[in-house]
Amino acid sequence: MTMTTLLTPKKSAILPLHTDAQQDFENRQHYSTATGSIDWEHPQHSGNADCSHPLPIIFTWESDAAESKFELSEFPDFSCATVRIMADNTVTLENFKIGTRYFWRVNDSEVFDFITEDIAPRWIHCEGPSNIRDMGGWKTKDDRRIKQGLIYRGGEMDSHYKAGADGLRVMREELGIKTDLDLRRGADELFPEHPLGDSVKYILSPVDGYNQYIDQKHECKPVMEVLADESNYPVYFHCHGGADRTGTVAFMLEALLGVEEADLMLDYELTTLSIWGERCRNMEPVQVMLNMLRAYGKEGDDWQTLVENFFRDCGISDETMEKLRANLLE
Repeated sequence: MTMTTLLTPKKSAILPLHTDAQQDFENRQHYSTATGSIDWEHPQHSGNADCSHPLPIIFTWESDAAESKFELSEFPDFSCATVRIMADNTVTLENFKIGTRYFWRVNDSEVFDFITEDIAPRWIHCEGPSNIRDMGGWKTKDDRRIKQGLIYRGGEMDSHYKAGADGLRVMREELGIKTDLDLRRGADELFPEHPLGDSVKYILSPVDGYNQYIDQKHECKPVMEVLADESNYPVYFHCHGGADRTGTVAFMLEALLGVEEADLMLDYELTTLSIWGERCRNMEPVQVMLNMLRAYGKEGDDWQTLVENFFRDCGISDETMEKLRANLLE
């Protein structure tokens, strides 16, 4: 009989998932004085290090077995478990949900649990693309929150920055992506077959960013109708860098769901931690877009009301908006 003793993480520990760089950015409620424009139609690598990956969790144990069976689950009965057969007494994993209790064991050991910190966003590491995060976890003004594991935003996986084999595994197996919602123009000409394979539905629904998103009203409705169909989830939506077109759609959707202004702006600005350079609320395209949205209401209206009115002007029905809330809010 083998003897196994779990070491780290300690039983009932509360574990952070954000790196020091991410915590620093979030804690200072970042926004800069930059006011310039953005060439969002031709995004370029900023040369910055990619700080858009989550903090991993390192599991360690002592065992006299030649190989160890590691199991991790959100459920105490270890259903839907992640299983690894390890020759070394350690394993490193990423992409945990925030504010979630996990259970783990090795061989015949006792069961340890831990809880991840409940701080949005949930960053995702996927080999190749940068700037990926789960939209789940953000809280709303009526004390609800967006469900985790349903809708992910990020960069492309098939052109300038291609997902590697492990990145595709993360997309298919860890995230369970069923629908790739592509916001790029002409993207259907970039690849002969979808990198995630035939099992993933590919939907090309191009939009522009910022003020052009407001101007091109006919392009807004198809995207929201894809997201209103619950059979499409989990969804990965993206443009080139997951910064501008993706950032615009994420802002609109989060506002519709009732996310507060401070978190709407923060989620947009978090792209600064990726390879795409600074994004901030003071930049010209953002301010132009926000002023255009303000025309859809009266003074004092919140972003949820303004986006609802804008969506109605795009031909998006109240029924579709309610479906979006039903799909995405818990």
